[in-house]
Amino acid sequence: MRGLLAQEFVDYGYVKVAVWLQRQGLIINRKKVCRLMRAEKLVLPKPSRDRSAKTWMKDLLPITQRDFDYMELDIKYIQIDGSGRKAFLLTVIDVMSRFNMGQLLQYSMKKEDVKVLFEDIFRRYSFPEKITVRSDNGSQFEPSIVRQLFKDLKVQHEFTQPGTPACCCIRRFVFGRRSIWTWYSAASS
Repeated sequence: MRGLLAQEFVDYGYVKVAVWLQRQGLIINRKKVCRLMRAEKLVLPKPSRDRSAKTWMKDLLPITQRDFDYMELDIKYIQIDGSGRKAFLLTVIDVMSRFNMGQLLQYSMKKEDVKVLFEDIFRRYSFPEKITVRSDNGSQFEPSIVRQLFKDLKVQHEFTQPGTPACCCIRRFVFGRRSIWTWYSAASS
């Protein structure tokens, strides 16, 4: 195992090492490989996310003063009629007016997509000086690229507490007004 992992540009976990050893003719399962690699200190530590700078929501219902001062964003996993596939729908909604400021429908949703959608929204609309954006704890909203974008745009980003999906207005808005077929038709045109 040390010989395999000592090669340049090799950064394998225990699953890939187990497959490599099995191809070498050894009868060994991945759990045993994991224990051996831990004992020999060949397993890299798990990457950690910076959770220190998170601002958690204080009120269940957001307190808004005017339009566009408080937004919610969320990603829903929806079935696309006619295609037999599921896709991600990223939606940004103004809390006070329930105006849909932007949405993005794709089969894959990454942190860069969140950044592109928000840059587009900030180009199209004028906003008050103090803006708050609320999102859940999705992995697309936590990376430093999204935090830096919100910092540059002078947006306060707050996260909902785990286990409180009822505080998100997007579910009530998106699926109460439009069918999934409408989203699919708009995205495919």
